[in-house]
Amino acid sequence: MSKPSGLLSRFWKWLTANEVRAAENKHPDLYALSDSALAEELDLVAEAARLGAAGLPGPDETRLSAPEAQVVHRIERARLDYTDWANLRLRIINEDLSRLDVRPVVNRALQVDAEFARAASALLDVREPDMRALEQAALRRESELAEFRQRNHLRRDAHYPTGGKLFFRCALLAFLILLEGVANAFFFAQGVATGLLGGFVTALLLASVNVLHAVLQGRFTIPFLFHANLLLKLFGLAFLVATLVLIGAIGLGISHYRDALSVDAENAALVAINALKATPFVLHDLMSWALFAVSLLSALIALFDGLFMSDTYPLYGSKTRRAREAEEDLSEGLDELREELNALKEDSLKQLGDCMTQVQRLLTQQESLIQSKEGAKARLATALHDAEHCMDALLALFRQENQLHRGRRAAPLTFAQRPPLTPLPVPDFAVDSARHSLELQRQAADELTTRVETIRASIQAAFNREFDKLKPLGSQFQHARTGRIAL
Repeated sequence: MSKPSGLLSRFWKWLTANEVRAAENKHPDLYALSDSALAEELDLVAEAARLGAAGLPGPDETRLSAPEAQVVHRIERARLDYTDWANLRLRIINEDLSRLDVRPVVNRALQVDAEFARAASALLDVREPDMRALEQAALRRESELAEFRQRNHLRRDAHYPTGGKLFFRCALLAFLILLEGVANAFFFAQGVATGLLGGFVTALLLASVNVLHAVLQGRFTIPFLFHANLLLKLFGLAFLVATLVLIGAIGLGISHYRDALSVDAENAALVAINALKATPFVLHDLMSWALFAVSLLSALIALFDGLFMSDTYPLYGSKTRRAREAEEDLSEGLDELREELNALKEDSLKQLGDCMTQVQRLLTQQESLIQSKEGAKARLATALHDAEHCMDALLALFRQENQLHRGRRAAPLTFAQRPPLTPLPVPDFAVDSARHSLELQRQAADELTTRVETIRASIQAAFNREFDKLKPLGSQFQHARTGRIAL
């Protein structure tokens, strides 16, 4: 479809221009006005010649001609677009500036030391009852140990294996059971229907009984032989004799069981028991005596291993171990609390550093936005000035061309006048106010910079103050232990 000509063509251009302006108003921006492009778009030269040849406008005409009115209209529209752009730009900048105020960050930084002090005090208030409970438990265990030492006239510290040494002794027991089982398996293999495997299972069970019995006696009954109380010492001696007798009896019983297996007795266990009662020291061959020797040696080693699994004085090792465990629980609790307190301090110092960095970043961003304000203000002034200059150029072009084609007819009085433009509500960029606000914020930032070391020192002082509150939690226990060691 072709575009209409003449008046309809101008009407079409006016409609199209309005559509463009409506689109521009959604996202207003500064756009340059070209007097030559506008002159061509409005067909200004041709219209001036046509009207001039017809003697229009008349000499007594007081209103602008249609082409002149179109020029003014286009300039007015551009000026409105410029102010729309300036208002939108200013609103965006002001919104960004409102989010970049450093004073809340500065105030937060100035309160970091007070916040740390409150948090540290609250932490100690919450954890102190637990620490008191651990301290009382440690004191109770230490007091029990001190009373035990005094009652039993002990002047030395308890000696008992811990860590790797304890693991070695437990591993030795397992090794003895396994070694005796492997060695005895060869002795039992001849008499067990299942051969070497069956002999190993049988030997392993008997070796377990032999070794575990010996280690339990060495751990819990034989130590009474070293007790300060004469009656308990006799009790320990009696158990030592009974244990040695039982070790020998178990060894002989195992050997008689091997003898019974070697002769293919139907009920080897019953035969071994009867032989043990009737002739305990009579064994059929050298292999049975070798089995007895292996069993006896394993039991004796297990007996001594059990004896030295704790202190040789009965109950001394277990009481000391419980006291040390309570002491370790208290020490670990205090260390954990110190670490939490130190973590709070480090977090507060980091927060202070982050605030300092954020303040500088916000000030830099504000300076950039204020410069954008100044730039927008200058661009608006330039655009408005260029728009008026474009209008003057277009009107001058129309009037000159019109006068060339008027001949001797007089020009209208309006040609000597510049049409007034509608006053625009030019936005106030308030650059000076923004600069003043930025200066106040810089002063607040400078104050923070001068006080930052004082704040750090205050955080450290609060840390030391709260840390000193932890010292009494362990001091009473240390005094009690020092007094016990001095006895």
